[in-house]
Amino acid sequence: MTENAIPPRPSPNPHPHTQSRLMLAGTLVVGVISTFVVLYALFNRSGTSTQSGVNTGAAIIEGIPYTGVEIIDPPRAVQDFTLIDQDGQPLSLSDLKGELVLLFFGFTNCPDLCPSTLLEYKKTRIALGELVDEIEFVFISVDTKRDRPAVIKEYLTKFDPAIHGLEGDRSVFEAISRDYNLEFFEEPIEGTDPETDFTVVHSASSFLLNQDGQLVTEFVYGTRSDVLVENIQKQLGE
Repeated sequence: MTENAIPPRPSPNPHPHTQSRLMLAGTLVVGVISTFVVLYALFNRSGTSTQSGVNTGAAIIEGIPYTGVEIIDPPRAVQDFTLIDQDGQPLSLSDLKGELVLLFFGFTNCPDLCPSTLLEYKKTRIALGELVDEIEFVFISVDTKRDRPAVIKEYLTKFDPAIHGLEGDRSVFEAISRDYNLEFFEEPIEGTDPETDFTVVHSASSFLLNQDGQLVTEFVYGTRSDVLVENIQKQLGE
């Protein structure tokens, strides 16, 4: 064929197998596009963005505003657990009954999710004023190899030392994982010692428990402090 030759025109009636493949490909493309649209709506919500790039405004999905706040109604019972606090003392979830509890899971070497969440917790505590005495804020480390009480205590002083820090065995986290849809695993850092140098990939929602120790609200990562305050006030009847 020369450079100026006209390439052969495709047949107007493709083979039936070709038609089937084209239809399947078209269906897959439509499905991928639909999924992308939903994910885009969730993770690129209109509103103010944090410095980490996580949008914190509301999305409109099928005409319903989505704020990243899931109300658990009726409240759901969760298992009691006992971990070690930042002072090296055992602390059970049941010890906090009678107060609201806002908690999340992370680790002290977390580069982004945990620091930004703890900053929102600090702002929430300040905004609550006198109501802050009726709620406990809890940071639970799932880094079972490195995060000892002293490490957690020093870490929390950078944000708010009034936040409870807890650590414990993997078996405890596995036992309560279903209550909080908790997932976490170590991910090695290339070229380093996997026993000491690794990151921890973890779920990042916050959970609000009522005075009876029941789960009442789940907040996605990136929820602003004003939203946390509003929901806490509702639980306190304010």
